[in-house]
Amino acid sequence: MVRRRFFLDIPGLENKREWIGTTIIWEIAEKDNGVELHLTHIGLHPEIECYQVCSDGWKQFTVSLKSFIETGIGFPFINQKVK
Repeated sequence: MVRRRFFLDIPGLENKREWIGTTIIWEIAEKDNGVELHLTHIGLHPEIECYQVCSDGWKQFTVSLKSFIETGIGFPFINQKVK
């Protein structure tokens, strides 16, 4: 397991290090004629400042990953333009 200590560089976020020590788990399994992906972010809970930003970010990244797998084009950042 790779563990790195990165801070969140999000404008307006006071505590850019509060997610250090949390764990992100990606589980990928075959299901029926496809693949099932589960993302778990252990330590991400509503009491921490970055909760909503992180939750929304994970939704964006997983939708982008699905698009990338299906079409070859992903959009991991909200303001990213498709080329």
